[in-house]
Amino acid sequence: MRRRGIVVIPVVGSVLLLSAGFAVAQCAFDAPTKAKGIKTSMVRAYAGCPGITFPSPNTSTMAGVPGCTPPMTQSAYEFDDETSGCSIRLAQSVESPCFDGAPACGRIKLKARCWGILDPGGATLTESPGWSLSIIARITIADETSGDMTIIDFPAQFSSGQASRGKLKLTYDSSDPCAYSLCNLFPPPAHAFPVCTTLEIPSARILDPDGNIFAAAGTSSR
Repeated sequence: MRRRGIVVIPVVGSVLLLSAGFAVAQCAFDAPTKAKGIKTSMVRAYAGCPGITFPSPNTSTMAGVPGCTPPMTQSAYEFDDETSGCSIRLAQSVESPCFDGAPACGRIKLKARCWGILDPGGATLTESPGWSLSIIARITIADETSGDMTIIDFPAQFSSGQASRGKLKLTYDSSDPCAYSLCNLFPPPAHAFPVCTTLEIPSARILDPDGNIFAAAGTSSR
């Protein structure tokens, strides 16, 4: 189910990259010939060391690298030990003709899902509303008026609505950009991303109903 999201202002980092290659008048910035999309798992989010939870390291590894113990989660919700996880899939393609009537445009699709999420205390699969996916987007485009540019980093938050038996699911399709305030990036009638668009994702996180970070993009060997 699609829900409204919120777009606000900037932050940091850099990990994932998407790009669409297509012949346009501008698009002189460097990009790979192929980077259609990404799929990544998510892991439990822990407090940084040092940080608000740990003002300074209080232990070290056997090699002497400073650390903080015990690991502290930022959310009271939990992953089920038997079967659980979260993942994000992000893909970009060229659509011709474009849904907004232009000859062509870049179309971005995002899907996120979680399963096996337990309420605080770990006794029951959550049914709580208010979960969301929060990303930081860094977009470089061939703007029709101003040429090649990187737009200021901005956070976008997408709601998954009500959890059901520990499961969350959300989708976003840039063919419906105004539902997520993204039409603020481009004036009407051109509400679509340009064909030449590179999208970096410095941060991708699942937020619990209290607004705390539950999971972040990463891997685990557990």
